[in-house]
Amino acid sequence: MTGHTDPGGPEARPSRLRRAVTVLVVVAAVSVAVLTLVSPLRQILAQEQRLDDVREQAEELERENADLEKRIDRLSDDSEIERLAREELGLVKPGEQVYMVLPDPGTGQPPPGPIEQPVEQPADPPSD
Repeated sequence: MTGHTDPGGPEARPSRLRRAVTVLVVVAAVSVAVLTLVSPLRQILAQEQRLDDVREQAEELERENADLEKRIDRLSDDSEIERLAREELGLVKPGEQVYMVLPDPGTGQPPPGPIEQPVEQPADPPSD
């Protein structure tokens, strides 16, 4: 024997075993690292989605607030208040009469809005 070792001999087994253990340790370490990063990554993605939803909701609320501000401005005008009182509540000024056209019984169509015609108040009769 000249001192050469047989590659399949007993000295090669510990080297193969060491290599296999090293590979297993590296695979286990990578697996633990991946599993450790997956959960926070999922949470980050879920939070980004929630943030997008909240931003969209905030934009919608800002648009709604702008519409309400415009309505507040319109309602500060007496003529707008009068218009709404007439259209939505059917109110009339003193001395006015409201005539409503009833729907055709055959069609069942709803009547149009109130038709307003001011009625002149008769002049006070002269006092005797």
